[in-house]
Amino acid sequence: MRPLVVLSLLACSLFSTPAFAAWDIFQSYVIIDAGSGNQFLAGGYNADAAATFSGSDLGTFAASDALTLNGGELKTYKNGSSNVCGGNVYYRVYASGDTPGSFSFEALDWDSELANAGDQKWDETAAGIDLLAGLTAGGAYTLEVYWDLAGADSDLAGCGETKFDSNFGNNFTASFTFNVPGCTDPDYAEYDANANTDDGSCTTLCDGALVLGSVSVTSVPTAIDAADGEIEIDVTTGTATALDLTGINGAGDYSFSLPGAMDGILPGTYDASAEDAGGCNSNTVSLIVPYAQCCNGCGIYDVDTDGICDDSDNCFNKLATNFADPANEACIIPGCIDPAYMEYEATANTDDGSCSTLIIEGCTDGAADNFNSAANTDDGSCIYYGCTNPAYTEYDATANTDDGSCSTLIVEGCTDGAADNYNSAANTDDGSCIYYGCTDPAYIEYDATANADDGSCQCLIVDPACVSPTMDGYSYDVVRIGCQCWFAENLRTTVYADGTVIPAGLTDSEWLAATSGATAVYGQGTSTCNNYSPDIDACVDPAQSLAEYGRLYNWYAATDAAGLCPSGWHVPSDEEWQVLEVELGMFPASANTIGWRQTDEGQKLKSTSGWWEYPVGGYNNGTDDFGFTGLPAGYRSHIAGNSSSAGASAFFWSTTHSSGESAYDLGDRAWGRGLSRNQPRIRRYEYTEINGFSVRCIKD
Repeated sequence: MRPLVVLSLLACSLFSTPAFAAWDIFQSYVIIDAGSGNQFLAGGYNADAAATFSGSDLGTFAASDALTLNGGELKTYKNGSSNVCGGNVYYRVYASGDTPGSFSFEALDWDSELANAGDQKWDETAAGIDLLAGLTAGGAYTLEVYWDLAGADSDLAGCGETKFDSNFGNNFTASFTFNVPGCTDPDYAEYDANANTDDGSCTTLCDGALVLGSVSVTSVPTAIDAADGEIEIDVTTGTATALDLTGINGAGDYSFSLPGAMDGILPGTYDASAEDAGGCNSNTVSLIVPYAQCCNGCGIYDVDTDGICDDSDNCFNKLATNFADPANEACIIPGCIDPAYMEYEATANTDDGSCSTLIIEGCTDGAADNFNSAANTDDGSCIYYGCTNPAYTEYDATANTDDGSCSTLIVEGCTDGAADNYNSAANTDDGSCIYYGCTDPAYIEYDATANADDGSCQCLIVDPACVSPTMDGYSYDVVRIGCQCWFAENLRTTVYADGTVIPAGLTDSEWLAATSGATAVYGQGTSTCNNYSPDIDACVDPAQSLAEYGRLYNWYAATDAAGLCPSGWHVPSDEEWQVLEVELGMFPASANTIGWRQTDEGQKLKSTSGWWEYPVGGYNNGTDDFGFTGLPAGYRSHIAGNSSSAGASAFFWSTTHSSGESAYDLGDRAWGRGLSRNQPRIRRYEYTEINGFSVRCIKD
């Protein structure tokens, strides 16, 4: 309802006001030359009813043809104190179905002023961009475009805001076909993987033309670890001119003419294939190169040619001095063969005179209490004195002989003074320390140091977090209060969340007759207006009102199904206002009562400046303890349709309907909140739904 204190205030005269600043695109084109001159194809804005770009087929083109992007065009409007600075058309070409690359762009500069005041044209018509450049593979291609426009709402020289014609981020696409003639049958030697149109050039059928047959290894390496060999490939059909071997075990790729031979092939298994002079490829065979050939299948050469495998009649220990000696001797391994010496080698079988240092056993650890400096071989006799009882704090895990130093018994417990169960008598921490706090990382109160939950988890983390949203080209400050995330300024959108424009500019009678959503700027279009702001004249200049207070909305707009707040946000319910008030310090029992309630919760929400200070020293400006920054935006009256109380009062809608009645409020009503220049409290009341109140959005 309109407060009684406001009814006694004098009304200001109605002043004429400038139009609200606005700017945008009303026509967009992409300019294509497909060989017959420029075509202007419209994007998402199509005020001229031109042929549309999106979904169009630009045609079929060969490498010798031309498909040129000559640029684009934007027609724009601006009014009030808005400004337009110019735009761009963005484009990219990619094979249909492939992952697109990055966009390129062409700047659209100022061209001319149009007939209507504030209308302008921005274009580039001769960019000459060859869209076929770099295309090699035939098939279907996609040309994708979108536009942007720079400007500002309320700055005649500003360019810091951007508007898009991008199909809501999906962009606009057209298609064309790139034709590459050639042999499209992979069974022919002339096959071209890039071709998409068969031109009759397939003439040489490869199927069965070349077959690799048996594989043999014919040469024997000259030594047991040699890798030399000769490979022969039999071609059973056709004539092979080259053979490729793809190696393993570090071998490279080899090619050689057939018939022929190659030395240096490492042992292993290889894939072998051939290609003939006509370009046809053979089948693939496995080529197995053994490490060596054996005289009787044992796997070792008969190097001494005695008819007996060398692993049976020769020394095959590579450590021996007579390894692989064809004299058929026993292995000779020289070394120290006396275990009483340090140089003893267990594998040696022939003394070579290297025994020189006798073994002296004892404790060789210099840190031990019985260290023997003469010893060169530790015998495990080292003694380490210390406390050997683990029940004492003096316990030494390295000690093996008790020296009576155990004196202080261990008292286990929590030794951290910061813990909630600190034990001052404990001298040994047993890991029992308890740190109470919120242990659930899904909550804002989460304490990473806590290991015992104390019930302090209250506020679930919202995803995304409490971050500034943007709607209708404006980004809002936000503030977290308790578990809730609120706008820290009043809503000022001119459209619903689905893009529908909210009716504005209503006269007093139109405002009073409205049964659906409507919005207004304080002081704009009303028959009477009063202003008590110490900072601005809200009646003379609605632009100041908009910048300071945002917009006013009737209750129908606040509850419209199209959504008054940005995606992920909503107009708060009466219950959500009560949660906020309890967080400010209000008793829960007082939160759902009617009228001015409790003590100073309103003062905590009011801004620290901007309130009418009369009388001086009263409850005028607030303390804004939580960053809510409640400004005195006034309201648009449900009685006369006029603007009232700017600088003195603030009113906010909830979405909760009320069917109560009052001597001052007639018709359907809803719960709202009120703040006043001379009140430290918050008013909860049922207000007539055609009032124009401020709106604060809250995170879903």
